[in-house]
Amino acid sequence: MVLQEAPSTTNIYGTHGGEGQVVVRVGCVDGEDEEVIADQGSDMKWTATLSPRSSGSRCYMRILDGFNEIVLEDVVFGDVWFCAGQSNMGWVLGGIENKTEEIEDAQAYTNIRFYHLDPVASSEPQDDLIVVRTGWEKWNDPQSEWPEGTEWDGGHWPSPVADISAICFFVCQGTIGPSW
Repeated sequence: MVLQEAPSTTNIYGTHGGEGQVVVRVGCVDGEDEEVIADQGSDMKWTATLSPRSSGSRCYMRILDGFNEIVLEDVVFGDVWFCAGQSNMGWVLGGIENKTEEIEDAQAYTNIRFYHLDPVASSEPQDDLIVVRTGWEKWNDPQSEWPEGTEWDGGHWPSPVADISAICFFVCQGTIGPSW
């Protein structure tokens, strides 16, 4: 998972069972640990605001509500890019002309993560992301394969790195920048 780096604070949201307080604990390799008690609403939703963290901070996050515990590992702080659009964002790295070279070169970018969502139409705002395939993808291992049962109707390339958006990848690595 990637969360926005400093100077921004990071808001974490969730739902709770109604009893007890929600506590978010963050532990980082650089020793920048934090514990935050979330603000809880009567609608069973909570929000916790984490202090700004420097780019590259590698952390884990524990969320406890008195009954349940969620542990998120390999949380990285850095720039967060939302890549969305029409068909050009569906152009995958495994489909470009020099795919072999680009996939090999991609191994140098170990801090890039992808979270793929399928388009879902709704007339109402949505609170939850629908996990598609594996959620956050640690794509930088060319030997990695999709876990069994993660196929989608159109199929997918043999490895996660080949199945990511080429346009988004090139923006994240800095090869292409905004042009407007």
